[in-house]
Amino acid sequence: MPKRFSLVLSLVLIGATFAGAAERPRVALVLGGGGARGLAHIGVLKVLEEARIPVDCVVGTSMGALVGGIYSTGRSAAEVDRAVREIRWDEVLDDRPARQRRSYYDKQDDGLNLMNMGLGLSDKGEVLFSKGAIGTQKVDLMIHQLVNNASLSSFDGLPLPYRAVAADLETGEMVVLSRGDLSAAMRASMAVPGVFPPVERDTRVLVDGGIARNLPVDVARGLCGEVVIAVDVGSPLLTRQQTTDALSISDQTVRALMQRNVDQQLQQLGKRDVLIRPELGSLAPTAFDQAIAAVDHGRVAAQAALPQLLALQVDEASYAAWRKGLATKEFKPGIVRAVVVEPTRYVNPEVLKEVLDVKLDQPLDVRALHDKLANVYARGDFEQIDYRLRPDPQGDILELLPREKTWGPGYLDLGLGMRTDFDDDAAFRLTAQYRRSWLNALGGEWKTRAFIGKSRGMNTSIYQPLTRDGELFVSLEGSFGNDSFPIHLNSQRVAEYRLDRRSLRLDIGSLWGRWGEFRLGVAHGRARLSRSTGDPAMPEGAFEEGGVNLSLAYDQLDSAQYPRTGRYARLGLYRGMTGLGSGSDYYRGSIELKQAAQFGNWSVLLGGQYDASQDAPIHVLPTAGGLFRLSSYGLDGIRAARIGRVQLRVSKDVARLAPLFGTAGFWGVSLEAAKIWEPIDASLLRPGLRYSSAVFVGSDTRLGPAYFGVAYGDNKRGRVYLSINGDF
Repeated sequence: MPKRFSLVLSLVLIGATFAGAAERPRVALVLGGGGARGLAHIGVLKVLEEARIPVDCVVGTSMGALVGGIYSTGRSAAEVDRAVREIRWDEVLDDRPARQRRSYYDKQDDGLNLMNMGLGLSDKGEVLFSKGAIGTQKVDLMIHQLVNNASLSSFDGLPLPYRAVAADLETGEMVVLSRGDLSAAMRASMAVPGVFPPVERDTRVLVDGGIARNLPVDVARGLCGEVVIAVDVGSPLLTRQQTTDALSISDQTVRALMQRNVDQQLQQLGKRDVLIRPELGSLAPTAFDQAIAAVDHGRVAAQAALPQLLALQVDEASYAAWRKGLATKEFKPGIVRAVVVEPTRYVNPEVLKEVLDVKLDQPLDVRALHDKLANVYARGDFEQIDYRLRPDPQGDILELLPREKTWGPGYLDLGLGMRTDFDDDAAFRLTAQYRRSWLNALGGEWKTRAFIGKSRGMNTSIYQPLTRDGELFVSLEGSFGNDSFPIHLNSQRVAEYRLDRRSLRLDIGSLWGRWGEFRLGVAHGRARLSRSTGDPAMPEGAFEEGGVNLSLAYDQLDSAQYPRTGRYARLGLYRGMTGLGSGSDYYRGSIELKQAAQFGNWSVLLGGQYDASQDAPIHVLPTAGGLFRLSSYGLDGIRAARIGRVQLRVSKDVARLAPLFGTAGFWGVSLEAAKIWEPIDASLLRPGLRYSSAVFVGSDTRLGPAYFGVAYGDNKRGRVYLSINGDF
């Protein structure tokens, strides 16, 4: 009898266990949109796992689609948290390619700090515009890695069935993404209108789903949700006191529209459903530098909801079985069987040859592919170079999806610079440039630039590679314009000259990819030197110019004007020759070296330059003076036959800027010294070094570096500088 009773009791307990498992309601997790606020979702996931609450499907919008998409691949909350914490948001959201990856030819325009405004001019004369303020190349590659390049005929095949919610740009209707490339679906749900470019999918153009369904409860209910856990991280409405200008009013309008569709979804929640609203205060959707704190706020809010959530708790064995089931469904890409490329409109598809060097019949080397894609993206021809792995019975097919800039291949750019030392130098320059790329299959380029301000003029050039890789090239440039320069004697400005010049230059050379180049060329022109102010006895007049030039350069700095890492070296030689039309035989030579290094938020720049000349006319003589060029002396206040300069600059980044505006705010100290030979100012003939020091604050903006600095030196003079891209 006891044995029979034990057997019956065991059968009852086993039956009760299975009955309990069968009775467990299917749980849908809904993760709403909110930008940086959406990282609170990770804290919620952690509490759900600690409380042993399994979910059966995930639906997300915008940042909720990102967190939910990663979670749906079978990762644990801790793994999601670790992956997100490793993201350097300031770099990922900065659409500019790393400068070290760009070609040396492209880098030569960096001194102008032309603003990439996303403007173009078609061959028909139509002005074209970018579809987003920030590109998403880095974002796309990041998402590919986070979801292991998952691509399925249905997202129901993921460890957790998943849906991403986007909106149709044309109709405003909600679009539920349920199949295909997982990273593309997540990105479409995050395509904030006007900030990120929209995503084309099938016949639709898709943008951020927040404008249609920021908390898609109904989608989750239809997918699997007998019980819905909804996490709302949307931004609260602003108060009347906060809506004081056009931007805040526009922001309030968007918030109100989103809140309205959220309220409609909240009405669909029942008694068994759970609503979690983390207390995120005024955390801005764009404040990714502060967003990690949102994880803890999500945890606190989920813990407060535990009395409701515990009704969904299962025992340890059931939860372990659930986790094990997710692991068995983990998506694993197959071997790459073939590579196909979508056709391009104007870019020679041969530039993708490097990317096409993918080893077949083995798993895709994702890191290597992403590195190659970054190199091609750095050419500046593409808005995006995406890819997807399309499953095939014989192996995956790698599809490369190059998206040329919709506002190319004719680009319009503007640059603005201004500076003053509140003494004898105040100047500005406005630059406009038209660049027409891909004149032919070898990548020929026509560039025309006009400028007004302290200097006025125009130049136009044709750059023609002779090979596809650009190792050999020819360049023809013509220019006309005028500029002014001062003459200082006894540390005082005694005259100012204006130089009018017309010239033609032909170069041949070799481009070494992104590292550097060699050039050899000839130039000829006519010039007139006229005195604007000063002693009438000082010389002026017209003359011919002509000579040969040679340059050898290497550039791997991360920034042209505010470098934090990298090296730079350049040798330049010019020989004026009467045989080529010059009024006299002379030479001018220069060698410049820079080394930058970064230590946390601190940066150190060590630089040196030596300029030498022989029998050179006054406007060609080496100069020193001005901010960071012997800062206590006026701009070009020193002219001499030879000048050697060194600089040590130490600075600290103290603030991060939104990628749309730049990179960082900083402060620093500059120590400078120079040795001068044969100066035109006799007061500088005294032996020893000239030296200066400067203390400055500034910001590395999209307009160019902005500085405010105070300098003092051996000349017993103090100077105050204000400069925005003022190195012209």
